[in-house]
Amino acid sequence: MKTFGMIPTLSLILISAGAMAQRSACGNPTTRFEVKTSTFVSPAVETEKAVVYVIERDLTTRTFVTPSTRLGMDGEWLGATGGNSYAFFVVSPGVHHLCADTKFGGVGGAGQAFLHFNATAGATYFFEVRNTRVGDPKWSEELRDVSLLPLDEDQGEYLVSLSAFVTSQRKN
Repeated sequence: MKTFGMIPTLSLILISAGAMAQRSACGNPTTRFEVKTSTFVSPAVETEKAVVYVIERDLTTRTFVTPSTRLGMDGEWLGATGGNSYAFFVVSPGVHHLCADTKFGGVGGAGQAFLHFNATAGATYFFEVRNTRVGDPKWSEELRDVSLLPLDEDQGEYLVSLSAFVTSQRKN
């Protein structure tokens, strides 16, 4: 009997934890971005800051729907990527909470992923937003998974070399 009584409590804890992660990492849910491919500009980094690259990889195998991912950190949206692309941000040292919020263009809904890291002055960090299909490949058009993963520097530099650099502007 006690096991069944704990299920609603556990569900509430998990829902609350998810809401707290979203508030601490993401930004206002109504914020939208316009994403454009751009010519790469090397980040101007002060020695007391760190550089964070976020690379979006779309592994859904569908080319007619390009996902768009808003990138948030510490409760504020910093920008967005679209499809197989990347963006970078300069951050202060310390613990940061990163959020990736991917929309699949009206097909397949959306997904969020979260990760925290401790930035060190002068360091460069690479993270991958990986969009994948899950389930039966013939019927899983609407089943998507979004993950946010830290990358080794060599792997990060390699993925950056394969991806388009993008800039983004807030729409609202």
